[in-house]
Amino acid sequence: MDQMPESLRRLFEEYEEIVNNQTFSLLDQIEDRISAFPFLIVFDDGYESRARDVQIFPKGGTISFEMAETVMPSGSRSSE
Repeated sequence: MDQMPESLRRLFEEYEEIVNNQTFSLLDQIEDRISAFPFLIVFDDGYESRARDVQIFPKGGTISFEMAETVMPSGSRSSE
């Protein structure tokens, strides 16, 4: 999380506050804003995967996600 852009970190801090305060009427809106970002997870062994349903709680230090694609070695992605 240390390398996360400040604007994205603030977004996840807002998400964490909404969840912790159980302000569920705001949850869909912030989840839509978060899902607009293309998350790529890079594992310690060099494998990568696109992620969906990303949940980051900066204050709690918790990260969860679902892999959206088959994991592949770093550098083997085709240019987009």
